[in-house]
Amino acid sequence: MLLVAVMEAEVGTLETWPSEILARIFAFNVRSPDVNLHLQTLVAFFLGNNVPFNLACQFFSACAYTPIPWFVPRFSYHYELFEQHPSLSRCPYYNVREGRVKYTDGTIEEPHVDLPNTLGFEATGFPAIIRRILLQTQHYEYEESAVY
Repeated sequence: MLLVAVMEAEVGTLETWPSEILARIFAFNVRSPDVNLHLQTLVAFFLGNNVPFNLACQFFSACAYTPIPWFVPRFSYHYELFEQHPSLSRCPYYNVREGRVKYTDGTIEEPHVDLPNTLGFEATGFPAIIRRILLQTQHYEYEESAVY
């Protein structure tokens, strides 16, 4: 199957994703001083929305033009931390299917549940660039058996 189609089947159409997440994917900068925070936020989003590790890696690499060997160890670190030590690594993420903020440890805090999230490409400030990248990315095949 095609990579973008598989990702959208897992999470929902990209237009329903938080603009902040889309911006962090499509304008990712490995030299950003907050790169680890950005990766943590992305992994929380992917993991919280039940995206398998290899799908998250392939999608991120294709959309962010970031080499897999650079970010896989960092993605792996956060995936393992969230899965093995949920109480130590609690991080908010937007659950696309439920339309609300949850935490990677499975909890919901009522005051923060309905934080306003801007969704879709338009609020990123560069929707045309995202669409151009997706035109290329939509032709990539998802390799389910890929091992990282």
